[in-house]
Amino acid sequence: MFLFTPVVAKTYLGKNIKSMSGVIEGDGFTIKTDKFDFFFGRITSSPDNQRRSLDNLNGLLKLGIDEQNNGRERLLQIFHEGLNGTIIKVKRKSYGITVLKKI
Repeated sequence: MFLFTPVVAKTYLGKNIKSMSGVIEGDGFTIKTDKFDFFFGRITSSPDNQRRSLDNLNGLLKLGIDEQNNGRERLLQIFHEGLNGTIIKVKRKSYGITVLKKI
């Protein structure tokens, strides 16, 4: 049995990206579309997650990144730039690895 996923072509920075069933494939990276709910303050699954999500929203707004004003596209651009950014710090914990880069 094969599962075919609808593909929607989008562009940022003049390059095509593909959105497939909740996943955006950019140039060198893949991100789940529901992560944008976390970035833009829409998570309410627990008080801690809601606070973290709202913290993300407030931080992005301070940087001038607003979802209603091409915020998703700006984040995709930042993710792409981060692929070649200089690594500043790597933090390893039991739940994952955080890499801080300068872009």
